[in-house]
Parts: sequence; C-alpha cells; structure tokens
Amino acid sequence: MIIPETYELRKEQDLPEIGGRGFVLRHRKTNAHLFLIDTDDDNKVFSIAFKTTPEDDTGVPHILEHSVLCGSDRYPVKDPFVELMKGSLNTFLNAFTYPDKTVYPVASCNDQDFKNLMGVYMDAVFHPAIYHNEKIFRQEGWHYELSDPESELKINGVVYNEMRGAYSDPDEIVYDRTAQSLFPHLTYAKDSGGDPKHIPELSYEDFLAFHKRFYHPSNSYIFLYGNMDFTERLTWLDEAYLCHYDVIDPKTEIPEEPAFEKPVEVRACYGISEGDPEDHFYAYGKVVGGLFDPVKTLAFEVLSYALLNAPGAPIRQALLDAGIGIDVYGGYDSGFRQPIFNIIAKGEQPDQAEAFRQIIEDVLKEQIEKGISKKTLLAGINNIEFSLREADYGRMPKGLVYGVSSYGTWLHDDLSPMLSLAFNEPFRALKEKLKGDYFERLTEEALLNNPHGTIVSVCPKEGLNEEEDRLLSEKLAAYKASLSKEEIGIIVEETKALKDYQDTPDTPEALMSVPLLSIDDIRKEAPKAVNEFREHRGTPIVWHDLVTSGIAYADIRFPLSHLAAEDLPYLSVLKNLYTQMSTARFGYGELNDELGLKTGGLTYEVSTFTKYHDSEDVTEQFAIRVKFLYEYAEDAFELIDEITNRTDFSDEKRLREILTEIHSQMQQNMVSGGNATGLKRVLSYVSQQAKEDDDLTGIGFYRFLDDIVTHFDERKEGLIRKMEALKRQIFARRGVLVSLTAENSAYEAVADAICRFLHKLPEGGETMPKEKNRHYRLEKKNEGFQTASQVQYNCIGGNYKKAGFAYSGSLLVFRTIMNSEYLWQNLRVKGGAYGCSAMIGSNGELGFASYRDPNLKESYEIYRQIPEYLRTLKIDARDMTKYMIGTVSSMDAPLNPSAKGARAFGMYLTGRTDEDVQKERDEVLSTDTEKLRALAPLVQAVIDEETCCTVGNAQKVEEQKELFRSIENLS
Repeated sequence: MIIPETYELRKEQDLPEIGGRGFVLRHRKTNAHLFLIDTDDDNKVFSIAFKTTPEDDTGVPHILEHSVLCGSDRYPVKDPFVELMKGSLNTFLNAFTYPDKTVYPVASCNDQDFKNLMGVYMDAVFHPAIYHNEKIFRQEGWHYELSDPESELKINGVVYNEMRGAYSDPDEIVYDRTAQSLFPHLTYAKDSGGDPKHIPELSYEDFLAFHKRFYHPSNSYIFLYGNMDFTERLTWLDEAYLCHYDVIDPKTEIPEEPAFEKPVEVRACYGISEGDPEDHFYAYGKVVGGLFDPVKTLAFEVLSYALLNAPGAPIRQALLDAGIGIDVYGGYDSGFRQPIFNIIAKGEQPDQAEAFRQIIEDVLKEQIEKGISKKTLLAGINNIEFSLREADYGRMPKGLVYGVSSYGTWLHDDLSPMLSLAFNEPFRALKEKLKGDYFERLTEEALLNNPHGTIVSVCPKEGLNEEEDRLLSEKLAAYKASLSKEEIGIIVEETKALKDYQDTPDTPEALMSVPLLSIDDIRKEAPKAVNEFREHRGTPIVWHDLVTSGIAYADIRFPLSHLAAEDLPYLSVLKNLYTQMSTARFGYGELNDELGLKTGGLTYEVSTFTKYHDSEDVTEQFAIRVKFLYEYAEDAFELIDEITNRTDFSDEKRLREILTEIHSQMQQNMVSGGNATGLKRVLSYVSQQAKEDDDLTGIGFYRFLDDIVTHFDERKEGLIRKMEALKRQIFARRGVLVSLTAENSAYEAVADAICRFLHKLPEGGETMPKEKNRHYRLEKKNEGFQTASQVQYNCIGGNYKKAGFAYSGSLLVFRTIMNSEYLWQNLRVKGGAYGCSAMIGSNGELGFASYRDPNLKESYEIYRQIPEYLRTLKIDARDMTKYMIGTVSSMDAPLNPSAKGARAFGMYLTGRTDEDVQKERDEVLSTDTEKLRALAPLVQAVIDEETCCTVGNAQKVEEQKELFRSIENLS
C-alpha cells in the first residue's frame, strides 16, 4: 500500500486473527484519525465517527445523527439517505448514536457503489443542509404542531417520538440511571439519545453550534476495511474534504471519573398501566476499567459468563433462589471510557435493594474463597473465542463490527484501534492464567472490594405515563394561553410550512445529484443454491459443500405433522427446556460447560414453512441446530444424544425458573418490538402458517405460557408428562432429514457422527400417529393491545393468494417503494413515527407496520390509501432503476457459509428451485410502472379485509376503540 504524503503512517500491524493488515494513519493538515484494514473481503466498509460529548439531556447528538443525513451542499435533496436506500447495492447503510460518539457506517461489494456511498456520507457530515434549512431540525428533532388556532398544541418530531418509546422501557431507564450514577461528572451522566422532557429545550442555534464544534476533521475517526485501492480512497478523502480544513483542538477528551469512596444508591420509577405486572428492577454496577488491557477485557467477558449469564451461574442462581430475580442478566460493558460490570435483576418484590446487594457480595466472597470453576471459565473462554473466529454477525458485515469495536479504544488513544482485533495472544495469556487465581483476584479487586459502584432500584408506578402526559398537555395548554394571537398564528404558519416542505418533492435537478448505478451494474444471474442430496448410512442428508474454516453446521429436522394443533405451544416450551435443564449425566450448569467446550452453540427450534408453489401446504418440523469444529463432531453428538434423550424434566423448581424467565423476556420484547408482535398477530387472522407461528412464538404462545406460569402448581405434573410424551413422539428416525454445511474433507467424519446419534433413536411406527391432525379456525379479531408505552405500533395485513392473486418479483419492488417512499414519507417524515415497514411473503402474506408511532387512526388511513397511490403511480426511468437496484440489493446481501447453507436448505425444504429464484429476479428487473399499477387490486383486496392490530398506549387505544373488536392489556 502506498500512503499519500498528506498522511503520516503511525502504526502498522498484521492481524492474522481476521485475515488482514492494519494501518493507523494521521492526516497531517487536520490531525484526522484513520484506521485501515487491508484484507481480501469484497464487502468493503467505510465509517466516519465523531467523538460527541453532550452537556445536557436534549439529545442533540441523536438529532444531529438524523439531521445531517437530510441533504447536503453537494446532494441537495431532502433525504439522500433514503435515495441511497432506493438505488444502492449497499450491504449496510445506517448511523448510530452512542453515549460518547456518533458513527456513520456504510458497506458495499460494488466498487462504484462504495465510492458513491462514501461521497454522500462525507458531504452529509461536513456540509449538511441544516445550516440553511431549519425545517430539518424541526422535523427530525422536535417542533410545536398546531394545525389551526383552535387546535390543541402538541409536540412532534422523529427523535422526540423515538425517545418517548425508549423511555417507556424500564430496561432503558435502568441503563441510563446506572451510567448517570457511576459517572456523575462526565458526559455519560447525560442522555445522548435525548430525554423527551428535555428535547424541547434544544434550540436551533445550540443544535448548529454542536455541529460546528464536533463535526470537524480534527475530531473525526475514519475507518476503511476490505479489498480496495486504499491509495485512491485516501487521496480522494484528502482532496475532496480534509485538505479544506485547518487543525483545531476539539477539546473532546473524556477524563476518568474519580473513584468513589463508597457506592451510591439511586431510585427511579417507570410507568405501568392498570393490570400490568409490577416488576421491580435492581442493578449492581461497578466501574471496572480495563479498556486498554485486552487480557483483562476478555477476562471480564469470561466472568460475565461464569458468574452471571451461564445457566446455573452462581450470582444468577442465588438471585433466582431468593426470589429477587425472575430474570437476571448483564455483564461487562466496554461502551464507556471506563468500562463497567453490571448485574440486573427483574423481579416481583419491592424494596429488595439491600438484599440484592448482599446476595451478590456473598456469592462473590464465596467464589473468591473456594475458587471459580476452572471448567466454567474455560467454557467461557472457548465460547468467546469461537464467536470471534467464526465472525458470524448475521446480515451485519464483519468489517463493520471490527470498525465499531475499534472505536471503543481508539477514541481515547490514537494508536489503539487494533487492541480488540489482535486477540490470539490475549487468549493464550488468559488460558495460561487459568492455572492460578487470576480470575478470583480480579473479581475481588474489581467487583467485591471496589467502592466505585452503584445500586439502582427502578420500581413500577401505575399511571405515571398518563400523569406525565396530562402535565405535558397542561404545560402546552398554558403555554398556548400565554401566546398572543399573532404568536399562535406564527406556530400555525410554521406547522403548515413544515408540512408543505414535507409534501414538496425534490426537484429533478436535485435528485440527479445523488449518484446512481446503472442497471448494467446489477448481476443478472441469481446465485444458485449449493445443495447435494445424499444417503449416508441410510440417513438422507442435504449437503452444502462450502468453505467453513473448520466449522461444521448441522441442522437435523424431525417431522411434526402427526401432532395435534393443541400440541404446538407445548413444542415451544420443550425447545426452551432443552440445554437449560439437567440430564442423566450433567447438572444444567455442567451441561452448558460441556457445550461451551465442545460446540459453538446448540439450539432446539420449531420451524414452520409452506411449499413455494402451494402456500396451503404448511409443514412443521422440530430442529436440532448445532455448530462445532470438525474435530469435535463425535463429542458434539454425544452431548446431543444426552440432551435429547436424557433431559430430566422433573425438576419442578428449575422448570418454574425457566418458564418464568421466558415469560418475563417475552413481556418486554412484545412491547419494545410491538411492530413484529402486532404484524405476526394480524396475519394470524388470515394465514394458517402465521397462526401457527403466533401459537409458537407470538401473543398466542405468550397467553399459553402466562397460564402455565400463573397456575404452575396445578399444571406442573401434567406439563412434565407432556414433555416426556412429546420427546417420545418427535425423536425417531422415520422422516428425519439432515442439512450439513461442511467442506468435502470433513463430510464423512461429520456425517458418521450424525448417523451414530440418529441410529440410537427408535425407528418410529406405532408410537407415532400417521394422520395429520390440524383443526384451525382462523378468525379476524382486530385487537388493540394496551401497554404503558407512550407510542404505538400499528399493523395491518392479509393474504393476497386467498383473494386469487399470485406472487411475482414485482411485489418486491413494491416493498422497496413502500419502505423507502410511501410509508417513509407518510408515517415517518410527516407522521413522526420512528420506523415503518412492508412485508411480502411468497405464501400470500402481505402486511404493513409502524414503529414508535405517535399516531393510531391516522396511520391506518395512510395504509388504506396505498391502493390509490398505486393506481396513480408515476415513475420515471431513473426512479425505476433506483427501485430495482434497491430491491436487488436486499436480495443479494452477502452471506457467510452458515447462512448460505441455511438458505440452500430452505429452498430444498420449500421446493423452491434455482429456476424459481431466477424467475423472481427477472421479474424484478423487468418491473415497470404498469406492472406496479397492476398490483393495486391485490393490495386493495388485502386492505378490504380490514384486519388490524395495534400494540400501544392504553389511553390512545381506548380513545380510538371503534377500530377494534376487542381491547385488552398485553401483559
């Protein structure tokens, strides 16, 4: 690599752990910081971050994160971010606000697209349109809203509504209060996301001043990763942007918080509605440091597993046994200048802070005195090491994860971005330290005897949110009453002006400024599935011959068609009990140590799917999914045999603990992810597969689980018998199918290990009923689920195939238009919702959802107008190209070997062929305006079903109850 003279090379280092070489640079003129990773990964990543240290709770870093992406000098459109969503081959496009930094990352496998993305993001952060358009600040941050002089004065804004949703989540409150109490004199005591009570205190002038101060090259951290011409990119960065600035001192250094003389105690409340569970949250937080010591950092991650998060971990188990926690979680958090270790318990008992603290410290003393289990510590080390070497981050590019990880140290030490990536030596050192008492001494010093700590108690308060809403309404009414007629008129005019701005489309000239790939840049051939069907020792195996770096991925499927409909929710209980309960040979803590030592993860799952060409044919399977190093194949399947066949379901105490924890986690997730909850529920009114999914993982299952937890003593014996019966009915060789992703050199050994496990199972036959027994009565319920949240999640959906319409690739283009144009403009930009989405299923399912939405009835009206929008749709050739490129981008996201194998197996199971995939792609690339307009009757048929479901604010749902057939409390 040739480094241009405008940069100084400060450090260079091989990074064999991630297959690259790292370079730390300094831009000579501005002192901009740069970190490059040269590797052969074609999924290139760029990010620019700024250290942003707020001094108040107005959320100015968060509002800026949104606002700078709303147009810039070179790209004078209202939302270049969305334009890129429409017409880029990006593999990642977003921005993040952290407590001490704001990060703008993009990724793409296409060279020109990558350059385009870099150009738009660099111009956005350095030359945003915010300086000559105050409406951006009002739209993204906050504004007074008054449609006419007689209307009620309200506050609206995307970030404002997002944070109203966040402040409805007690977990967020626990996290914020912990940081505030541990770092009272630092920027971490302020909420970079914004407190809704204080967001309206932010002025436009202070908003601009924050950008002027922090968004400067001297305060920037630029990251580049992948297979690219680094010399060309560095030259471009300098000539296009960096060279035009002079060096400044950004004065953003974050000092260390002075050590406390003794821990502090903090109390806070969160709002619940009538009938909600009265959960109490307790947090034990300690500032433990270790940011620049990679061995200590890894050690704290291992201690998080060994002391807290592993099943049977001593702190977790002690809090569960004492009844203080029904859910216990937390661990090491390196997102601060001084990392923290946090232990959180969610329970039902009030005023338990002192008992909570005493139990934790008693356990710590015991572990220090008798020694932490070496086997558990080694299992924790292996878990973390396996995860880092596998680098499986789902749809998030691994280069992006490396970049975000590097910022943790880099922002506080210019030469340290590679600390978290060079992990070979720290792991070797950590394994060596297992021979002594290193972990015990670290526990004693950093956790038990460390006075720099906090105890946070967060209690429920019925009606708190309603009271705060009332006080806000009164405050706004009083403010309005204090205004003159002329001042009221100004707010009305400003409201109208903002809506006019939102309604006015960008000019063709402005839109032309945003770079766009050619349709010729899209690969016309769809990727093919890597599937080879084999019979191995009588076992059918679908093999995916892929390079996996020594890791095997196995997915063993057992048919469930012989089970009755009422068995489905019990299957979800069963899958959650496996690996969490003791077996004949191992206690559940010991079992998870064995899993950590011999696998990279084992899960039991229930899967439903339909045939690609017959959406009425729903298939259910019970899956065992495991990943392991090739040399551990035999050990892995010996463990699977032990768990599958010899799990002891009779431990009533443990059974109650697991079910109560699942119940608690579902409670929180259904509210915070109300869009997914509501969409699954609304589709269950019209689709058998969705109905089954709801009974397995949605509100249907939650209601089933709630009944078991509430009446556990009466139901426990029957539940145990049911688990044993299901085990006998499911696990047999008849009908089994295996998916194996592994290299050819490992196929025989791994397949042999799988077959040895399967041959220990009964053949099946008389013990397994032969006829499918499913009796579903689909019912349109149109439910409103009330929560203590201050926002709504509004969902509508249906099944277009039942209305006589067929699936085509043009529906995917329609989804892109919904997500990046119609829903985005109407629900988010104009309505103030934080998010919105459309989902399309080849099985006929079609749905729309809003996320952290201040509105309810208005959002449903927007959904109802979609068919008319389609009927009058006008799209020019350039925009159509955008939508097709954006659609293909979502279809061509790079996949790691595990995901490639899973995708190929999914095609095999559903009968979807390579020809089907190619046909879908061809339909996407041949979509035109007429084909999109022709979808109007399809969408109209779904809208006409008038199926809806809202998860949201109790008062709001009650006020608009005419929309629903039933209203009930979600919890």
